[in-house]
Parts: sequence; structure tokens; C-alpha cells
Amino acid sequence: MSATVLEVKSFGKVYCTLCTRTVDAEVTVQPNMVYRKANLRVIAGQKCPRCSSSLDAAFVVGPSN
Repeated sequence: MSATVLEVKSFGKVYCTLCTRTVDAEVTVQPNMVYRKANLRVIAGQKCPRCSSSLDAAFVVGPSN
């Protein structure tokens, strides 16, 4: 019995720690069945459009409107 995990790619707001701004980036939305909420993670390899630093360690603030 194998459980399949559904990952959805979408755009969200992330906080760049170097330039201290909130920018748009592509995030993955992975449902968490244990806590009944979603895990939002930044897709690796993206750069901040303002300062060109890596967004791998950025905080996901929320979904983009």
C-alpha cells in the first residue's frame, strides 16, 4: 500500500533575508495529512529579483494574490 504525495507548484510571497524585502517566488504546496494543513517550501535554485541572492533559505510568507 503506497501513499502518493501530491505537490503543487504555485507562486507565493517569500522574505529575502539579504535585502529584507518580500518578493514573489515559485513555491511548492505539499499537503500535510497529520496536521491537516499545507507545507509551503521555496523551489531550490531561484534568485531574488532585487539583490540576486539565493532564495533557498527564504521564509515563505504566504500565497501570492
